[in-house]
Amino acid sequence: NDCDRMRRDPMMQLAVDTGALDKELCSSATMCRFENMVTDEDLLRVQEMFVTMFVLSYGGKAPGHIILDCDDTNVDTYGCQEQSLFNAYYDSYCYMPLMVFEGYSGKMILPLLKPGRKNKAVSFEDTILWLIACLREAWPKTIITVGRDELFIRQIKEGVKGDRLSCHTFKANRLRIFIHAAAYILMHSIRERALKGTGMEKASILSIRERLLLCAVSVRTLKTKVIIDFAKHHPMKDELRHMLHYYSIRDVG
Repeated sequence: NDCDRMRRDPMMQLAVDTGALDKELCSSATMCRFENMVTDEDLLRVQEMFVTMFVLSYGGKAPGHIILDCDDTNVDTYGCQEQSLFNAYYDSYCYMPLMVFEGYSGKMILPLLKPGRKNKAVSFEDTILWLIACLREAWPKTIITVGRDELFIRQIKEGVKGDRLSCHTFKANRLRIFIHAAAYILMHSIRERALKGTGMEKASILSIRERLLLCAVSVRTLKTKVIIDFAKHHPMKDELRHMLHYYSIRDVG
């Protein structure tokens, strides 16, 4: 539904950069085909990519100590969705994705979709050992501590709607959780870098989205450029200007 509603939106067209702002973006049917065309091998490569992205986020400098903040959470399911099971702890049919964050920074390390199950207290030992082996290969001297906490899961659920897993096939929903996690990484990067030194540098992902990014603008499409006019009295004008300067975009008026 979002694809059908936003495919003609000029800001979405500008962000995707199709080369023509009058070209419609993909429909919900096209997105559905995309989500269902992935293979297990594709998903494994994406899983490994998330770990690589986490390592690269430190700019080649090995941290002295990291915390693997591991926890799972429920994502309610509706209708006939593959591997959806009833969980007595949450009293609902659900999936139980495992989310691994870095405990100091809140960076996303690894998002994995797991089937729903009867017992919440289950071991993810094999997954964590694989993750530690990957990190140890990149950082042989880094101290790695494993812990559990529900703190950053709320940010991905509220901030980027990380609990919207409505595809029928489990494989397609595995891709969905990766897409939500990628959106979280993008928003976390904006807060960590583009908003550093502003009043929003410690804001939640939800606050950044609703107070800074979701604002009304006037979009004018000319032959050679696109002009975006922001409100003169935008309440977050200073933070917005700071962010745009960071990304080397022309200043807002």
